[in-house]
Amino acid sequence: YEVKEALFEEKPFDLKKDVISVPGQEALNDTWTQALEVRIQKKEVKATFSYENAPEGMKAPADMTPENGKVILPEPEASSDPAKSFLFWKDPAGNKYQPGAEVEVKETTNFVGVWGKNYWKIVLNLRYANGERITDKEIEDLGLTYKVVGSDGVAHDPWEIKSSLDTVTFFKDADGRYYFIRGDYKIIVDDSKSDYEVKEALFEEKPFDLKKDLISVPGKDSLTDTSTQALEVRIQKKDLASIPVRVEVREDGKRVDSISFQVQAKVNGVWTEVENPFSYNDNKQGEFENPLLEGEYRLKALGVPEGKKLVVQSSPNNMAKEIASLKDTFSLLVSEENKGNLTAIWAMFDLVEDDEPGTDPSDPGKDPSEPGTDPSKPGTDPTKPGTDPSKPGTDHSKPATESSKPRTEPSTKPGIKPSETDKKPGQTTASKNHGSGSPSTGDFSLVTVAGLGLLAACGLVILNKKKEVR
Repeated sequence: YEVKEALFEEKPFDLKKDVISVPGQEALNDTWTQALEVRIQKKEVKATFSYENAPEGMKAPADMTPENGKVILPEPEASSDPAKSFLFWKDPAGNKYQPGAEVEVKETTNFVGVWGKNYWKIVLNLRYANGERITDKEIEDLGLTYKVVGSDGVAHDPWEIKSSLDTVTFFKDADGRYYFIRGDYKIIVDDSKSDYEVKEALFEEKPFDLKKDLISVPGKDSLTDTSTQALEVRIQKKDLASIPVRVEVREDGKRVDSISFQVQAKVNGVWTEVENPFSYNDNKQGEFENPLLEGEYRLKALGVPEGKKLVVQSSPNNMAKEIASLKDTFSLLVSEENKGNLTAIWAMFDLVEDDEPGTDPSDPGKDPSEPGTDPSKPGTDPTKPGTDPSKPGTDHSKPATESSKPRTEPSTKPGIKPSETDKKPGQTTASKNHGSGSPSTGDFSLVTVAGLGLLAACGLVILNKKKEVR
């Protein structure tokens, strides 16, 4: 039951705001009383409806009387605003229901129809396989095309692609911005006419299969009007080769395995470490666990002893280049062209003293940090002809030039000289620093200068003897 009306002293009385004064009359004597009459009726239970954030002009459905204590929640009228859609009905306790749901109503209850945003942004980021962002100009030249397939099953051309922030949609708002309307979508990236191909995709930082996965808009209940969802597509050059990278470090002509190396790649303009384990084999030749895709990298040496430094060996097989501004960090261009007929890209270094003088007094103009120029080091006997460090691996006893010879794979047993029985009469074998494509330690020019100096000295001695005889 419920209160229909109330009377006090036969006059209308509002129980919600009126008060009774005692005594209410001056003439009230000890035996008189005042009367309050309350009239009740059988309670009428209804389901009432209202809207929250509805499109302008939209009216909520009329009240409903429960049948057998239940109502079926009504279907709202079609939205008058394409930017908004009906989300759900909500009761006073916060429970959510979809239109058509049967709900028990024991007392008059107001159901609030909640309307919300009907469109969301999808941010599309294009990056290279190593994570580096692609500029707008580069995107224009890539030759990739994009399609979106919605519930209509038709592939649409919905956006003008940008590198950092873009949207995909079937709805355009008053400000000319484009969005996805609520629903499920398939994204197509067509690379058939491009030199690049899709390597992988991530949606909300999770692996996303462009061939079969769908994007749900909105994809999460907590998505607010300002939230976006991000699709990241990473591309790489088609038929990009993966090439092993091997490293060799020598100290005093002998291989050492005390120096480790770290691979760095440029990501968003910053040289960043690439996780790629490095180890040495039994022959003290190092190799990264994972081959590197063709591209430009840096190798950073780790564990270089204090007072020492690495310098690049001179060899046609050595692809490492020094970086003037960085100590013990080297550039490396990984490509099929640089690999040549070898099975890997080689980076070869000598571990030398860091405080060596700028010139070698025995050979003016030579930098003693270069391998093969210090006669005090093993393997550089100036009495024996060696090889020209500007032409590593060249045997001066033969007329052939280095450019006419094919590059050969570094040997797994460097530093071993041929036996004396293998030499031809009159032939001097150039001593090798190692057999892995590294430069030799001999210096033919140094020997030549030493020999000429010796001859000149002998001539002076003979001339002085003749003067003494006279």
